[in-house]
Amino acid sequence: MFQRLPIELVESICGYLTVADLLLLARASKHFYQLAKASGYLWKAAVLHIGNGSLQPSPSDAMAIVASQFATRQSASSAPSSTEARRAFKRRRLNAAPTQPASQPTFSPHQDTAEPELVGSPASLHLSLRLLNRLAPCLRNVRRLTTACFEDASNHQVMLLAPFLPSLTIVDLPRNSSLTDDAMSILTLSCPTIKSLNLDRCRGLTPKSMRLIAERLACIETLNCSGTRVATTRSLLSLFEQRSSTLRRISLANCCWVEWDIVLLGDGHGHRVHNLQDTLAEDGGMAAPGHDDGIDPPSTAPGLLGYGHGIKGIDTSRLLSMDLSWNILITGRLLVMFANRRAADAVACSSHRPASTLALDMRFCDDMVVDDIKAAEAVKDAHLSITHNAQLQNHSVESIRDFIKWLYSS
Repeated sequence: MFQRLPIELVESICGYLTVADLLLLARASKHFYQLAKASGYLWKAAVLHIGNGSLQPSPSDAMAIVASQFATRQSASSAPSSTEARRAFKRRRLNAAPTQPASQPTFSPHQDTAEPELVGSPASLHLSLRLLNRLAPCLRNVRRLTTACFEDASNHQVMLLAPFLPSLTIVDLPRNSSLTDDAMSILTLSCPTIKSLNLDRCRGLTPKSMRLIAERLACIETLNCSGTRVATTRSLLSLFEQRSSTLRRISLANCCWVEWDIVLLGDGHGHRVHNLQDTLAEDGGMAAPGHDDGIDPPSTAPGLLGYGHGIKGIDTSRLLSMDLSWNILITGRLLVMFANRRAADAVACSSHRPASTLALDMRFCDDMVVDDIKAAEAVKDAHLSITHNAQLQNHSVESIRDFIKWLYSS
C-alpha cells in the first residue's frame, strides 16, 4: 500500500518516527530500506532518544571488541549471513573481555561513510562505533537529541554520539546528574548549531559549561539552567556579554549561586562594560590566566564583591522570557529597581529599547508582595509581564494578619 502513495505523503507519515523507529522500519522491506537511506527529511524530523529501550551506546567492553575486529572485517570480501552475524554477536558478548585490547585502532565519525548500512544484526539498536560510522551520512541530518522518559544519559553516551550529530539544533537533557563538563565540551564543540539547550537539574555541571556555551554556541536562543551550578554571577555576566543578541529565553529557577543585585542591576556606575574579561581582571576579580576553577571570587577581592567596577548588569532588551522562580534572594524592591533600570536603558539608548514585552516568572520568590509587582509592571518603558503567586498585599501589619488568617483557613 505504501508503495502506491506519493513520496511526500509517505514522508509526512513517517515524519513522526524516532531514529530507532527508522532503523526498525528499514528492516521491514527493500522499499522502506531505500526510503530510509535516501530521504534526508525523515532524519531531520526524527528525534534521537537515548535509553529506555531506544538507541543507546553499547557497553565499553563490547565497543572495544567491535573496534578491534572492525579492521579485519573491512578486508573481508563477502559479508556473513544474518544467522551467522547473530551467532558471531552472541559469541562476542559471551567472550567479551573486561579490559580494552592493547592495540586499539582509532576511528573518526567520517570513516566508512560511503553507504549507510541500515539493516544488520539484532544489535543494531546498540550504537557501536561500527554502526555509528556506517550511519554517519544519516545521523548528520538529525536535528534533535533527547533522553527517553525517566532515563538518565551518561557521559559515555553523550560523548560518543555528539561527534556524529553536527546538525543538532535542539538538545533536551534534563535531570541527568551524571552529565559533566567533559561531555558538554564535546557537545558544544561538535554541535555549534544548537539553538535550544535544556540542562535542567544537571547537578554534575559547573560554571565551566556556561563558559563553553557562551564561547561556542553562537546561535543559542533558549537555555535552561534551572537547579544547577552552571549559573553563577560571573558566568551569567559573561553569557549575556557574548550572547545577548541571540538569546531569547532563559530559565534560571532555583539558582543559589547568583548574586542577583549584581546580575540585574550591576554596581550602579551607569555605563556598560564593553569588554567584560578586562573589567573583571582589573582589580583581581578574575582568576589568573590558565586557572579556571569555575568558582566566583571571594567578596574580599577589590572592587564590588570582587567583580571589578563599571558592571551594569545583564542586557535583557532582546529577551522574551526569563524564569526566576524559586530564587528567594530576589526581593520586591530589587524587582522594582530592575524595572527602573530597564526603562532607563530603553530611554538612554535606542539600541537597548525592548523589542517586546519581557515575561518574568517570579513564582515562589518569598520576599515578594503584590504592591511591588504592580509597581514594577507600571514602570513606563520597562515592558514587563510578571507571573507570580504572592499572597501578601504589602508589608503592613494588616496585610500580614490577613495572610496568616488565609494560611489557617486553607
